[in-house]
Formats: sequence, C-alpha cells, structure tokens
Amino acid sequence: MNKVTPAIVLLSAYLRVAKVAASCSTGWTLNSGNGLCYKFFTTLKIHNDAINYCYTLDALLATPKDLGEVDFIANNVISAYGQYAWMGLVKRTDVESWKFFDGFTFDSGQASWNLWRAGFPSAGQRCGHLKGEDMNYKFQTSPCDYAYKFVCQKKTTAHVCPSTWFRSPFGSICYKQYGLSSTFQETVNLCNDDGTDILMPRHSGEDMFLSWYFSQNHQYEKVWIGYQEQNNVFSWQSGAETTFTSWEDGEPDSIEDCAAYALSAGNSYHKWFGLQCSQPAAGYCQDTNFYTWVASTTHESTTNEITTEVTTKVTTGVTTEVTTETTTEVTTQATTEVTTEATTEVTSTSVITETTPATSSTSSLNIITTTVSGSLNNTCACFCLKNHTNITAEELEEKISQIKNNLTVDAKSLTSAIRLLTSAYDPRASSQNIGSVGIAVLVSIGCFLLVLDCVPTNGCILGKKKTFNVN
Repeated sequence: MNKVTPAIVLLSAYLRVAKVAASCSTGWTLNSGNGLCYKFFTTLKIHNDAINYCYTLDALLATPKDLGEVDFIANNVISAYGQYAWMGLVKRTDVESWKFFDGFTFDSGQASWNLWRAGFPSAGQRCGHLKGEDMNYKFQTSPCDYAYKFVCQKKTTAHVCPSTWFRSPFGSICYKQYGLSSTFQETVNLCNDDGTDILMPRHSGEDMFLSWYFSQNHQYEKVWIGYQEQNNVFSWQSGAETTFTSWEDGEPDSIEDCAAYALSAGNSYHKWFGLQCSQPAAGYCQDTNFYTWVASTTHESTTNEITTEVTTKVTTGVTTEVTTETTTEVTTQATTEVTTEATTEVTSTSVITETTPATSSTSSLNIITTTVSGSLNNTCACFCLKNHTNITAEELEEKISQIKNNLTVDAKSLTSAIRLLTSAYDPRASSQNIGSVGIAVLVSIGCFLLVLDCVPTNGCILGKKKTFNVN
C-alpha cells in the first residue's frame, strides 16, 4: 500500500492601489469642499434653456445647498464675470415649496440658510438666481423667461448610458422609451422582457428631472409611472419602499388605480395624475445595470505596487520546500481617486496518491508591463453593455465597407454639378435684348475679319498694282 500524506497549500496576497487626486475638466473650477466642478457661462439664456444647456454637458444648473457653497460660487465663479446668474432653483406650483433642481427643499426658515434678499421671493415668479451687491450674494426670483448668465455644476466623473437611452443626472439610472401607446401592464411586460423596470421616480430629484425632461420632449399627453393601487393602497410596481409622492392637488380619485405624468404645453414641470390602468399612455423603462462612470479628465501618472508572496509545501515521503517571492511595480495612468485594500487567504488540502522520488522544480513568472491610456472605470474593469456581442476583425471591416458604400454619393448627381452644366432661364425682355445685341456684335466682328482676309495685302487695291519711283 502506498503511503498517502496530505499536501497543504497556503496562498496570501496583498493589493494596494495608490491614491490619485481628482480634478475638473479644463475651464471648470473644483470645490474641494463638496468635490463638484463649476463653470460660469456668459451667454444669456432663459432658465429652462440654461438647464438644458447644462444637461448637454452632463451637468446641472448650480444647486448650492449651504453658505459655503454659495460663497464658493460667488467668490470663485461669478464675481469675475457679473452679478446675475441663474441657479437651479424653481417653484413648480403656487402651493409647492421652492426646491433646487435636484429635489433639495430651500428652507428659508433656517437661520443659517436665510439667503433670500429682502422682499423675495416674489409672488408669481418661479425661478431663482443669485445676485451680488457689494460682494454679498443672495437669492432673488424672476420670471423664468428672463435671460441671465448661468452657472453649471458637475461631478469629476461623467455618467454614461448606452446610445438610445438617456441618463439621470442624480445617480446611476438610464431611461428609454419602449411603448408609444400601451396600457400599464403592457408597459410593465415590455420592460420586464428586457430585464428592466417601468419608470419609477422614487425621490424628488428624479421626479423634478423627469417632469422637466418630458416637457422638453413634448410628444405625448401621458407617461406611465410604476405606481399602482393594490388593495386600496398605492405602491411601487417593483415592490420598492419609499414615502415619496408628487400628486397634483385632488389626485388620485377613487376610480383611478395607476399613476402617470400628465403633460401640458407651456409647463416646464409636471405633477402626478391618476389614470385607469387600462388606458393607453407612453411607456418608459429604467435600468441601473449597464451604466458606467468614467473620469472626465486625465491626471498625472501614479504607481501601483503589487506584492505577491507564494509559499508551497509538499510532503511525499521526502519533503521538498519551494518558496517564491515576486514583487512587481507597475506604472499606469489614472483618472480618479481610488483607495483599495484587499487581503485574500486560501487554505486547501489535497491528497497525493502516488509515491515518486522527490523532485525540485523552479517556475518562472513572466511579467508584462503595459501602459493604459484613457478613462478609468470605477464600476468594472471594462465598459460593458447589455446584449453586447463581440465581432471579428473581418466582420468589422465588412461593416465599415458597407457603411462607406452607403455614404458614397455620385458627384455627377449632386445639384452643384448639375447647376454647372445648366444655364439659368431669364424671361425678362431686357435680357433677350442684351443677348440679341451681343449676338449681333459677335457676327459683325466675324464678318469684318472675313473681309480683311479677302483684301489683297501686296499693295494691290481692287486689282490695280501700285508702283513706286525709287529715283
């Protein structure tokens, strides 16, 4: 019987990633207190257009929530350019409180946060801006169709959604339209079939953004919200728990068992209305599974130190001990501030069932150092999209060739080429007269030249030779 002894393998690893200081894109100013980047724009825009412009930059109209943020914006962003600047401060209805665009309620009753200028807010004015007097900036209100300069704010990382989806500036949510005119349950089924959820604005910031977004894309009268009555109680379709609601006054009534945005022209923000679940409305889905955050700027290089220590101890009648220590230093490019510590310890026991002479071997580890350029993804090691399929180089070349063929245009068929070969018709009598005179002049010149060719040039005129006396 062969002697059987256990083999014990112990592996420990330690990974340390150096810290990288975050910064803002060129032209933006970093507030180290809250980690946000700000930029002042001198172009005059109405409040809604300012919100839309900031959104195209993956940013928000500035929403300063304390005295420190107001002072930073005033002293570092606005002061060098002007005294007025739109902020993301709105009042959606006459009875609703003033709120920032991210849903934060502006509570002027707090002593430390009483930043309304004397006499404000004014009745009937629903948009807020900062105004400075003697370097003292406070909030005022104005009609939303006034044109002011404005300040945008954004994070040091950019929120990216796949194409055909639009993003929420308040987190990791991507949205997409799925149904043009479907019932509530049909919309739920469409979303679930694709592994997503029906639209569910579960806090004030999401609700403010979605109601504004639909007002900018006013194609439908109603948009489903995943909020449904079950057993006489409204709850989120996904079962999520939240106390947030945004019903219009008097909504819902006793016969309406689902919720929807009711959109109206000329209104930038919309509240929830009750709607029968069997009625048609536009359907939107949301997903948090395939977004990524990418760094907005490129930073200086840093050093990642990776230390791996492997100890293997094997007993097979004769003991062989092999110890390998490997230390690798890798220099890469990074774009965000990341600190990661991980310790892994694995102990396994196996049985060796054969007896052989003890041998000693040396294994080598090939280290490949690479330099990676581009953006750092904090969520995963690669940018992954749902239902993504890799294609070969040959397939890619074929697709590129097809695109080139589709984009190729026959130059002879262009209107510019046709115009070069076509004379413009002019029905005016003056144009006809000018053309006739021109033809007559050209014919006269031709006849004159023809006559000159027929006249002798050797001194003979009309057949008579002229003689000269040389004496």
